[in-house]
Amino acid sequence: MARDFEFGSGQYIDVGKTTMTTGLNGKAAASISCIINVESFGTGSRALFFINTSSGGQGGFVLGVRSIVSGSDLFLGARSGTGDGFQQALSDGTLNTSQEYVVGGYTDIANDTIRCYIDGSPQTEANVTFGNAVFNTGTPGSNNAIGANLTGPSQYIDGTIAELGIWDVKLTDAEFLILANHYSPLFVRPQNLVSYWRLIRGIDDEILGIVGSNNNTTVVAHPSVIYPANMWPIKPVVAAPGGSPGGILLMDHFNGGFLNG
Repeated sequence: MARDFEFGSGQYIDVGKTTMTTGLNGKAAASISCIINVESFGTGSRALFFINTSSGGQGGFVLGVRSIVSGSDLFLGARSGTGDGFQQALSDGTLNTSQEYVVGGYTDIANDTIRCYIDGSPQTEANVTFGNAVFNTGTPGSNNAIGANLTGPSQYIDGTIAELGIWDVKLTDAEFLILANHYSPLFVRPQNLVSYWRLIRGIDDEILGIVGSNNNTTVVAHPSVIYPANMWPIKPVVAAPGGSPGGILLMDHFNGGFLNG
């Protein structure tokens, strides 16, 4: 099941203050991808995902939609640190209501570029100017969120979000195309996944190593997604010399923990 966010009902998923700031701090790039279906665009900006920086609720890494006369632009933006100007890229085309899209993009802090992707199609890359060569995220004054900006809070999305992945690297065109073909983020550089939310079922079993709160979001039909065949990879544990026999660890991709076997 995807997560449905109803605009005007104050619905969002709170992912805390240090969830993403810790994962991206000191990194030269970040990428994001998710599957969306927007019910209405309203006016102004609506946040799909929002990471605050340490001062004034400024957007440190933001994916969202921005209303225009017909449909809406996708936008991706970031600040490299507190006091930095907000740098962003817009999509070339517009999104429509009641249509499913795989959206995302990368923010390349080191090379001063940002690019959006819609259904695997790279949009025009924006040349921007960051104040730092890496993210300096700090500790934000307000929490980070899926479906809203928690400064206020404001900028609530109206629609569904699923399969949200955040990476601490710049993904390639080919990798965004894999995601556009509805492959799980676990197929794309899983070692660089900062966090992965399927946004399915209860809040506690969908967040990778994060305790969040769902603030009344509801579940709806989930998009068709291809997941790895082996969801519980077995890792052998070799006993230390003179120690007790070794065993196995079963890694839970979605809870970020381990089960002893």
